[in-house]
Amino acid sequence: MNIYKLVRNVRVKVLDAQNLVVNMQKLLRDVRIKILDVQNLVAYIQKLLLDVRIEILDMQNVVSYMQKLLPDVQIEVIDVQNLVMYIRDLELDIQKLVWQVRKEV
Repeated sequence: MNIYKLVRNVRVKVLDAQNLVVNMQKLLRDVRIKILDVQNLVAYIQKLLLDVRIEILDMQNVVSYMQKLLPDVQIEVIDVQNLVMYIRDLELDIQKLVWQVRKEV
């Protein structure tokens, strides 16, 4: 009878070991899935970083373009100021002419 108990105990231990192997295989599969999830997350973050770098470059290009335009804008402002001064001078000349015409009349 001891041999039957021993054989039964060995069979139980073998079944326990098989269950343990199955559970470890499931855990390994879950770990592989988690590793893939982390890899996907890292790839997504890298893509976001690339997008941010591209946006920063775009912003730098806009700033550079605006800096190039600034001297032209300053020249245009000076031209407008000169035009305003010229118009004022013309107004003064017209007023002088009006006064002269009034004097003569």
